[in-house]
Amino acid sequence: MLITHQVPDSLRDVIVKTLEIRLNEVGLRHIDIEGGEDFEGDAVLFVDIEFDLTQSALDPARFRFLTSDVREALESVGESRFPHLRFQFHEKQKIATVP
Repeated sequence: MLITHQVPDSLRDVIVKTLEIRLNEVGLRHIDIEGGEDFEGDAVLFVDIEFDLTQSALDPARFRFLTSDVREALESVGESRFPHLRFQFHEKQKIATVP
């Protein structure tokens, strides 16, 4: 059973600001954040990130270390829960390949 609960606005702002810095230019549409428990019962943050379709292919490098960036931002305000980032791209979105 997945248990979720509200996240304070101040914490939500830290996460959104961190993600917007890296993702605004790649069709970021919406961010939804819920506190909850993972499969082991540990307190975590579920971060659902939705994107609009963009004309150019997305560079996977833009998403590298994104979880670490969010974790560092959370730790800077005393938050210890692990952020689980879940990405939802448009079904027709192209992703750049690494040569």
